[in-house]
Amino acid sequence: MTLNPGRPQRQSSDIQKTPPAAPPKAPASRAADVQMVDVGSLTRSRSAPWLLGGAVVASLALVGVVAVAGAMLLRDSRSGEDKPRAQGDTHLSQASANDGPELMPMPREIPTPELAPLPQEIVAPELAPLPREIVVPEPRSSEKPEPRPEPKPEPKPEPKPARVVKPLDDSVKKGLEYLVKNQQANGGWGASAANFNFGPGFPAARPQPEYPDLGPTCIATLALLRAGNTPREGPHARQVALAVNFILSKVERSDTRTILVSDLRSTQLQNKIGPYVDTFLTLLVLAELKGQAGDAKTEQRVQAALQKVVGKVEASQRADGTFQGNEGWASVLSQGLAVKGLCRARQAGARVSDVAIDRALAQSLSGVEQKLKAAKEPGQVGRPARVPDMGSVGSPGEPVLVSDAGVTLYSLSANVAGLNEAVATLQEREKKARAVLDDPRSRTDQRTKARADVARLEEARKVLEQALAHVVIQGQDKNFVRGFGSNGGEEFLSFLNLSETLYQKGGDDWEKWDRTIGESIRKAQDGDGSWAGHHCITGKTFCTAASLLVLMADRTPSLAAGPKEK
Repeated sequence: MTLNPGRPQRQSSDIQKTPPAAPPKAPASRAADVQMVDVGSLTRSRSAPWLLGGAVVASLALVGVVAVAGAMLLRDSRSGEDKPRAQGDTHLSQASANDGPELMPMPREIPTPELAPLPQEIVAPELAPLPREIVVPEPRSSEKPEPRPEPKPEPKPEPKPARVVKPLDDSVKKGLEYLVKNQQANGGWGASAANFNFGPGFPAARPQPEYPDLGPTCIATLALLRAGNTPREGPHARQVALAVNFILSKVERSDTRTILVSDLRSTQLQNKIGPYVDTFLTLLVLAELKGQAGDAKTEQRVQAALQKVVGKVEASQRADGTFQGNEGWASVLSQGLAVKGLCRARQAGARVSDVAIDRALAQSLSGVEQKLKAAKEPGQVGRPARVPDMGSVGSPGEPVLVSDAGVTLYSLSANVAGLNEAVATLQEREKKARAVLDDPRSRTDQRTKARADVARLEEARKVLEQALAHVVIQGQDKNFVRGFGSNGGEEFLSFLNLSETLYQKGGDDWEKWDRTIGESIRKAQDGDGSWAGHHCITGKTFCTAASLLVLMADRTPSLAAGPKEK
C-alpha cells in the first residue's frame, strides 16, 4: 500500500503509544439527527427490553448512513474533482492505492446519553373519597320540578279493642287489705286454717300453727298481681316484692330430682287436692310474674326459677298427663292447676316441650269426654275416674286415681279449664301446620304430621264447645254450683276455673255467670274482708285469694284475648 504523499507518517511504536483520538464530530447536516447509543451499557442497564431493540435499529441506520457517504466520496474521487476536506479529516484512515478519499473510522464505543433511573415504586395519587350520597342540585330554571308522589303507607292492621276490665269494687279492696295485713315478715302467708265444728263427733274449732306455706303464698301473690300490683308498682308493691322473694328462695333451694318445691309436708291444702299442689301453684304464679319483676336481677331470677319448675313438672309427668303419687280427696283440682301452669308458662315464653303440652291436652280431653258421657248416664255423675297408665318410663304401671270426691263441679271445671288453656296454647302450632299444608314444597312426612296436628286440635276444639255448652246449662243448676254442699276452698277454686273459661268464651253466657257467681261470692265475705271455707280447705288465705280471683276473672291473661264480641 502506498501512503499518501504530503502527510506526516507515524511509526508503529507511535501508533501503539499514542492513545486514540476522540472521534470527530459528525457533520451537522447529517450526524446532528443521529444519536449514538452504547449497546453494552444498554444491555447492562435495568431498562426495558424494547430500549435495547431501539438501540440496535439506530446502530444499523448509522452504518447505512456511513456506507452511503463512503460511496458518494468514492464516486467524486474517481471523477477527478478535488474537494476540500472538512475540518477533522486528519483522523481519517489511510487511503486506498488509488489515492481515493479516506473514510472516517467507526468509533470503538458509541456514547449514549444517560437515562434517568426508573422509580422503584410507583406511588399513585390519593383519590378523593366518593360521596356516600349523591345530591342532585336544584334546577336553575325558575320552574319548579313536579313533586314526586309520596309512597302510600302500608295499611296497618286495625288494633284490637282494648280489654275493658271492671274497677276494683269494695269487696275486692277489703279482701286485698286482709291479705296485706296477714302477710308474715318473710313475705309468706300461713294457711290461717281452722277445724270447724261440724256436729257431734267432730273436734271443736281451734287455730292451726301459722307456718309460712308456699301454696297459700302463691295464690295470695297471684291475687295481688291481678289487682295491678308488681314488685315495683301499685299500692301493694312492697308486699308483692316480699312475696316474690319468698317464692324464689323456695324454688332456688329445692332439689332437681323431685317435683317438690315446698319444704312442708301434709298440709291441709296438700291433703285435700294433692301433695304437688304447691309446685303447680308456683308454676302458675311465676308464669304470670314473668316480665313484671321490675328490675333485671329479679327478672333473671324469675325466669330461672320458672324454667326450673317447668323441668320438675315435665320430668314427673306421665305419658297419660297425670303425675304418679298425686293423690288426694279431690286431686283432679291440682291436676287442672298443672295443665294450666304448663300452658301459661308456654304462653309466657318459657321452654315447655310439645310433648308436655300434648299430654296435658290428652289428659284434659279424656276427662271432659268422660264427664260428658257420664252426664248421659244417671247414677254415674261424680264418680272418681280411673285414668289408665300409658306405660311411661319410671311409673309402676298401676292406674292413677284422679279423684273428684264425687263432685261433678270439681272434675268438670278442672278439665274444661285445662282443655281451654291447651287449645289456646296450641293455636300457634295449628298456624304453622296449616302453613306446611299450603306450601307445595313441603315433604310428605311434614304434611302427615301437619294434618295430624290440625285434626287433633279441631277435635279438641269441638269437644270444648260441647263442654262449654254443658257448663252453661249446669251453671243454672243450684245443686251443681253448691258442689259438696257448702263453700270450701275446692268450691272457690272450681268457680275460678269456670269464670276464667267462660270469660274467654265471652258473650251473654259469661256476663250472666259473672253476675250470678259474683253476687254469691260477695255474700259469703266475712266482716274482716276474708273468706273462709266451711269444709275441707278451710284456710282463710287460700279461700280469700281464690274468691278475689273469681271477682277479678276479667283480668285473666291468656292467648284468648278477652271476651268475643256479641
